Amino acid sequence: MPRLCSDHGWPHAPCAPPSCVRMSVRDAGRPRLRSSAVADVVLQRARQAARHSNLTGVVRARSFVSDGFWARAHFVMTQGIWASLRGARFVADLHPHADCETVRATATTAPCDVYADADSDPWEAYFEPIYGLRAADVRGGNQTTELDCAAALAQHLPDTNGVYPRTMAQAASYRARNAALVSEWIRIRHDVYHEAELEWRRLVRARIGGRAPTPAVLGVHLRGTDKFITPKVGPERYLPLIDAFVRNHEQGPRTALIYLATDDRAYQQAIVKRYGERRVMQLMDGGVARAAGDAAIWKRSGGGGAGRRLGVQVLLETILLSRCDHLLKASSSVSEFAVYLKMGRDGGVDAADFAYDFGIRDQALPPWAT
Repeated sequence: MPRLCSDHGWPHAPCAPPSCVRMSVRDAGRPRLRSSAVADVVLQRARQAARHSNLTGVVRARSFVSDGFWARAHFVMTQGIWASLRGARFVADLHPHADCETVRATATTAPCDVYADADSDPWEAYFEPIYGLRAADVRGGNQTTELDCAAALAQHLPDTNGVYPRTMAQAASYRARNAALVSEWIRIRHDVYHEAELEWRRLVRARIGGRAPTPAVLGVHLRGTDKFITPKVGPERYLPLIDAFVRNHEQGPRTALIYLATDDRAYQQAIVKRYGERRVMQLMDGGVARAAGDAAIWKRSGGGGAGRRLGVQVLLETILLSRCDHLLKASSSVSEFAVYLKMGRDGGVDAADFAYDFGIRDQALPPWAT
């Protein structure tokens, strides 16, 4: 764990007693309640804590400075669970002044947040304040608590089995819990959702015009570049299922389309070459940031307003994947959070019917693929 903390960076904003208490692994205790039943318990206690008008006993949820975009939301969720089970309010206070422009100005080699800009809060640039509580409301206030890096990781790392499920039972349990927590806590800003809606309409209209019926859309998320937690799944595994989707959904006047999201330039080129630009929809018609080889978007340097633009691209990709009729995915937080958004927005949706996950070893092929 010390290696993770040093490589990815952990915020070191002043946290000195008595106004702020930083807790160790021993202080924080073991992670608790990770089944699907946790959501009802946690949300009930979180809402009770949020009704308190004073700001005492607030937990500051932090995250790695340099990591994938959705890691911040996952860190906030796991620390939010920890706080709620203890009857405390919590606030997303990630890592102010860690944007790359500011870090470069200090002439240090410290990790920086490529998704942040100097003039914006790294959480509130993308998400609504949780229960209306902003980080600025508690900084310098009375009696806040935060977990140190090791303690936050002790709560967070076991929970990665939920974001990268290996079995259908595991997926069902965590997705039911996470969809409920995301729906209440990880609320994407309205302006970003509006931008996603406009982009979806534009992409579909460019391919079918005003013709009916509505096209069937398959979301395809290919995670490449620096992926290491689970093995990469290349386009060759996806192609037979994409072929089957097109074959079984393009009937009569109905069109079968593909919405492609990938961080890997080579993967993008492989899919577009096979299916053509008329069938493959891409955010901004493919004009988004991508990398090659083992590079990673989140390891790039930002600045000059580029940080938020990059983060919004990830959010838009996630929202648009959740708008699809079906989804092909590997183990990735981007497409996993798309599943949570789908479940939260379209109540009662069967996640297993919506998403086929190459990382889940016992998932049956979707009916349209057989």
